Amino acid sequence: MSGYGFWDWNNGSKCALVGGFSTIKTNDDGRKVIVKDPDLPAVLEDEFILYALRTSQQARDDFDRLVPHLDAVSKARCIKLATGATQTQTYLVRTQEAQGDAIQKREVRAGIHLEMPKP
Repeated sequence: MSGYGFWDWNNGSKCALVGGFSTIKTNDDGRKVIVKDPDLPAVLEDEFILYALRTSQQARDDFDRLVPHLDAVSKARCIKLATGATQTQTYLVRTQEAQGDAIQKREVRAGIHLEMPKP
């Protein structure tokens, strides 16, 4: 196993967090396509990285461990992803306890709906 852990790519020869920013371009026919940085194309798209960070503790731990050691472009992209995610309510839950608290908070705020008896 390589030192990349969850973010292992190509049988351990590459870190999947590597890559520059991608942009979304609209074609003449209205279709949207992702245009990757020609100098340093992203291995994984931003949406996948955010999904993995939200759902996997191992992904979060390895992300925190690897980001400081990435090249400048990849590091800037990862930091922007992580900080932008919290600003758009796509929060990154850091512990199982915090995740349980977030679920309970949602359930409490949902309210109680009782079926009223018919007269």
